[in-house]
Amino acid sequence: MFASGIPSYQRDSIDLFQKRMDVCMRSMDAYRRGGSAALDLAYVAAGRLDVYWEAGLKSWDIAAGYLLVQEAGGLATDLNGSTVDLEKGDILAANPHLHASVTRLLKV
Repeated sequence: MFASGIPSYQRDSIDLFQKRMDVCMRSMDAYRRGGSAALDLAYVAAGRLDVYWEAGLKSWDIAAGYLLVQEAGGLATDLNGSTVDLEKGDILAANPHLHASVTRLLKV
């Protein structure tokens, strides 16, 4: 099961978001839209979600959840698999078994 948010304030990136959603929806079993990046990241850390990704968030949306995922043994990177840049606000958090395959999916 994966979660992501909808980029409501980033109209110029909606096409890329839709491509990423399409490939994820075709590859994964279920999608949830919680509405809170911090909560979705906490759910990845707790094992309630397998994957969470989103682009263009604010640092306060992801900083605490980023740490939770890492401390729980999950992987949290930017969407390309590199170190999270809190100023850019792109994040992919997943359990270690799925992270690499989802990173490949998001490179559309």
